[in-house]
Amino acid sequence: GLSLPAMTALIVGVACLFSTLLIYSGTVISFLRFEHTLLFVGTFAETTLLAATLFGALFLGLSLAGKRLPSMLLGAGGGMLYLCCALAFAYFSWFGSLGTALLIALAVAAALGDVCLALTWGRICARFKIKRALVAVSLASMLSAGICFLYAVLPLPGVTVLFVLSSIAAVIVPLAFSGTADGTVQTTPERAEGRTTGATLASLADVIVAPGLGLLVFAFAMAVMRTAFNESQDAYLAALALDAAALLAYTTLRKKRFALRGGMHQTFLPLMAMVLLAATSISASVGSGSGLVSFLTYALYALAAILTLATLCAIANAGEFSAVLVFSTAVLLFCAASFAGQSFASALDDDLVHVAVTVTTTLYAFVMVLSSYVRRTRDAHDEQRAAEHAEDEATPASSPDRCAQLADAHNLTAREQEILAYLAEGHSGAYISDVLFISPNTVRTHIHNIYRKLDVSSREDILRLTKG
Repeated sequence: GLSLPAMTALIVGVACLFSTLLIYSGTVISFLRFEHTLLFVGTFAETTLLAATLFGALFLGLSLAGKRLPSMLLGAGGGMLYLCCALAFAYFSWFGSLGTALLIALAVAAALGDVCLALTWGRICARFKIKRALVAVSLASMLSAGICFLYAVLPLPGVTVLFVLSSIAAVIVPLAFSGTADGTVQTTPERAEGRTTGATLASLADVIVAPGLGLLVFAFAMAVMRTAFNESQDAYLAALALDAAALLAYTTLRKKRFALRGGMHQTFLPLMAMVLLAATSISASVGSGSGLVSFLTYALYALAAILTLATLCAIANAGEFSAVLVFSTAVLLFCAASFAGQSFASALDDDLVHVAVTVTTTLYAFVMVLSSYVRRTRDAHDEQRAAEHAEDEATPASSPDRCAQLADAHNLTAREQEILAYLAEGHSGAYISDVLFISPNTVRTHIHNIYRKLDVSSREDILRLTKG
């Protein structure tokens, strides 16, 4: 575990990253109230998102090909580029663009610096299991909301100083942890040697589909609403801070295991989406309440973003995939969805923006509710069968000591012993996949290996061995 000062430094660094990323509209929009920024930021934002999408795809391809990216390249090189681009952006905010060619060059450089630094932070945050990840991301989101609020109220000199200082912190803090953040966190059997690219992508899709969908709709909706977002950024910042505070309280009070893909992602988010759709319908009927609808929209998508970032940390921590693979996929999805949202919004009349967001929210809620129903039905069936078999055996409850004894006697790995304990409790493979943030295929492989080592052929045999 990290010491309190180290954890505090990481949270501050992540908050500074959130509030200075030039591929994130929450940072750029804060500068639009200044005349010179408004003159160049449209082309800059679109070029940056497109370039970041391509860089995300490049790093994803390198990771799939097994190419290891040196920490010095991502951290120091990317950090220096990030800081130089932040200074150039601040300069342009004072004096305006010096020409289209220079502006495009700055956008491409900013995209590369942002992607490199995001991957560097991904390697560091991959040390967090889900509970600590939720705490860290929630606190960082609250702090970044405060920084962006200061962007919105300070004069240009004050905004420039705060932006540059935050950029420096976002670059310097990860360098202090670069010696222990190598992107592999732990060496586990999940990261199968010789697994084909197609199999790797299929397994990655299994674990990242729910958080990835949340990231996609967040990026797309924020990009579509960019004009309204510029006029009501305070509402977004308030929603972000409230979401983060609520998640922090929930994480602190919750004592049970976290299973985000089958739990919070498919419980909290669909519920909030339904509330938003109801509020939108009521607002359209009575002709008022648009402010509340905007706030609820921001609250829904900010919650999706926080949960997604925490889940990505937990997936990388599980060790099945490298942190670079996980976070380059996230960067690719985020930037591609943001670019698509901006392009889509530019073709829409302002009156149709809220219609597009409502349709997006409706589809998102439908997909999440449907997947939640399918998952819960399957899990309930599996666990009911396991419970019935356990009752038929009429044996005492499984003992953790018994699982440890079996693991020692049969040379089970640490992960196999962990999964054996869940099997002894009657949990299904899908539940284990959710809790451990590894793909169902990997869970099935571990269960097969457990059966082979224990010389059993069924879940009932596992129950008999681990009870009594």
